[in-house]
Amino acid sequence: MHFKALDLGISTTTPVGKFMLSILALLAVYNRQNILEKTPAGQQPAAALGKPIGPPKELDADNLIQGRKVLKKPIWAETVERTGICLFSVKRY
Repeated sequence: MHFKALDLGISTTTPVGKFMLSILALLAVYNRQNILEKTPAGQQPAAALGKPIGPPKELDADNLIQGRKVLKKPIWAETVERTGICLFSVKRY
């Protein structure tokens, strides 16, 4: 199977094209490994500061009831503070 990138001028039908595609693939692997190393290194100081790590907290029944009471008067920051749910989730519900 051959690949031809028209905008980059790379074609895997030639040795130079195969070489260039190999270099691009290696750079992608390097970039991914670099990100995987840096992520935990950034999460540790954030966790030490008490910042949440990971996806936003899901709603449970108690948070939903409490959130609906507060939402009768839409003060978003107060709702977020009381329920512990991120602002986007509060607005969505």
